[in-house]
Amino acid sequence: MARRSENLAAPDGRPASLDAEARPERTSGLKASLEQRLRGLPANHASSPAYARADSRGADARDRDTSAWDLEPSFRAQVPGFERLRDQHLARWPERDKPADRRRPDDPAGSWRGDGGRYLSPEQNAEAARLIAGLREHEGAITAKRREIEKDSPHGGVLVGLSHRLKGDNRLKEKIADRLNAQPGSSMAEAVAGIWDAVRFTFRFDRDVYPAGYRGIEEQLNRAGYRMRASENRWLEDPEYKGVNTKWSTSGGGRFELQFHTPESHYAKEHLTHMSYERIRARGTTWEERSAWQAYQRLLSAAIPVPAGVERI
Repeated sequence: MARRSENLAAPDGRPASLDAEARPERTSGLKASLEQRLRGLPANHASSPAYARADSRGADARDRDTSAWDLEPSFRAQVPGFERLRDQHLARWPERDKPADRRRPDDPAGSWRGDGGRYLSPEQNAEAARLIAGLREHEGAITAKRREIEKDSPHGGVLVGLSHRLKGDNRLKEKIADRLNAQPGSSMAEAVAGIWDAVRFTFRFDRDVYPAGYRGIEEQLNRAGYRMRASENRWLEDPEYKGVNTKWSTSGGGRFELQFHTPESHYAKEHLTHMSYERIRARGTTWEERSAWQAYQRLLSAAIPVPAGVERI
């Protein structure tokens, strides 16, 4: 007898292949396949089981990021090409192994040594640790206000990358060492005074509400008693980076950086140019490699859709 077609309708009109009573083994296979596909989705995708589990514990339980699912289709289509170019650069200039402890045998106890020969004496290192703790002192209250503002945002602004809101000790000490070297005779306090991103946040807005979203967050922060100390719109003039970076202070002496991104500019920053940024600023990078990474960043930035009205920020 001829085999029945998989596409015949079940009694209730559904395809027989999806009828649980008629084809239990087929249904079981489809379910397993679907579950496997869902498990393979990014954790921050709305259909991901990991996203649903985190969401059941509240929005703050998941570290929301920007995935390829959030991107404008024409930009998303170019992402594989940018990834290939990035990987080609990494194959040509492999990442150098960095020892966990860069100290030299003759470095005194309590000193710190970073990448590129950066160095802090025991006294400087102890003072740096104290000052870094001071930079983070207001982080809890600042983060709570950011989350409150996110919930009240009329333009759908989303806080992304909250798990990265504290810059690491080594990176902050690198900044301090660089400032001390650039300005001989300056004090540790003077070196730390210019650091605004020890605590940093990012708001992401869709392109069609981006300028309004920026102004809305600015107004909410002003009403809460925060003061903007600087705003740098890098959408139109910077060929290697797209976004708005702002610096804020609190009435109690805290300070933080707040960036504003679209899904595309945030994805580029976090997933496509993080490595190139690190290579460009590294002391051991050759001129040839640095030039290649800068060209890569310019090519990528030129592909990021620019929000309408961003020139008014």
